[in-house]
Amino acid sequence: MISGQDFIPNMEEVLAADPDVVVQWGDMGDEVLQPIEQAGLPVVGLEYGTQEDLETWIDLFGDMIGKPERADEILNWMHEEAEAVSGQVEDLDLESPRGLSMSYSERAISVDTSSDYAQHVFDTAGITNVAKDAPVTDGVASAEQIIEWDPEIIFLSAFDPAVPEDVYNDPRLSEVTAVKDKRVYRAPLGVYRWQVPSAESPLYWNWVAALAYPGEFEVDLPAEMREQTAFLYNYDLTDEDIDLELRTDINDGSANYDVVAQ
Repeated sequence: MISGQDFIPNMEEVLAADPDVVVQWGDMGDEVLQPIEQAGLPVVGLEYGTQEDLETWIDLFGDMIGKPERADEILNWMHEEAEAVSGQVEDLDLESPRGLSMSYSERAISVDTSSDYAQHVFDTAGITNVAKDAPVTDGVASAEQIIEWDPEIIFLSAFDPAVPEDVYNDPRLSEVTAVKDKRVYRAPLGVYRWQVPSAESPLYWNWVAALAYPGEFEVDLPAEMREQTAFLYNYDLTDEDIDLELRTDINDGSANYDVVAQ
């Protein structure tokens, strides 16, 4: 293995690979970078978590592999999609729905605040993040706090096994508007999870906006998925692929999911 879960490099394996450059996390302490530097290898330290970080990666990797034009194409697409989504939401001139992005289990509920990528998504899609300024520790919030915030729409993490039905069946949350209205959705999973910075993030912005403004925000998401997956990965999505990515098997029980599904 090149490294363990702590990301400290196994230098024997690294040197055996004879890399031209090593890409490593740049915000996890000197112990993950110094062994590489001391071996005399060029190392690039990366940070992760924001849209700006993502765009830096794309630009950097474009230069590293000698394809800056390809990186520019992807970045231009992202910028165009951000403008298109936010512009359409602004033109709707509707009241911003109260939204919450969270990880759910019976033991703990953690929420995304202004320091998380969800804030960028909500800002782009015209949603008020009810947990934006939440004084939480490690994102953990109580059911009572969520009841007080009373979100109108909830987005579940694709990193967890929880599905909308788990939230609907939790008696602690039964009076939350999003639960009563069946507006809880689990984030899609494409090549990677859409909810965090990735090449597919613009698809997530459209998915979120369409569910936040059902029948008002216009997007043919399956068509967008086909076009952009071919653009990004040179792969043609099948109908089965789209259903699987959008998790229609678990999200179809939630209201208005037809606005994003096939």
